[in-house]
Amino acid sequence: MKTERIEWPRILTIYISDRQILGEIPEMLNLENNSYQIFGVICYYGYHFIAFTKNDENEWEKYDDSEVSKKDPDWGRLFLAFYKKN
Repeated sequence: MKTERIEWPRILTIYISDRQILGEIPEMLNLENNSYQIFGVICYYGYHFIAFTKNDENEWEKYDDSEVSKKDPDWGRLFLAFYKKN
C-alpha cells in the first residue's frame, strides 16, 4: 500500500479593523501567479464571523452569522487557510 505525505493547511492570521474590507476579500485573494492557493477565509469579530469558502466550481461562497444574531463587533481577525499548489 502506497502512503502519501499530506501537507496540512497553513493558517495566516491578520488583525483588521476596517469592516469594509470584508466585501473585497475574494478579489484580494486571487493568487493565480502564486504557489499557494487559498481555500478558506474566516473573518472573526468578537461576536460574529464571516466565512468564505470555495465551492466545487472554484467560486467563493459567503456565510455571515450576523444575519442570525444582531450584535455589534468589537474587534477583528482575519484567518486565511491555504495550501501549496502541486
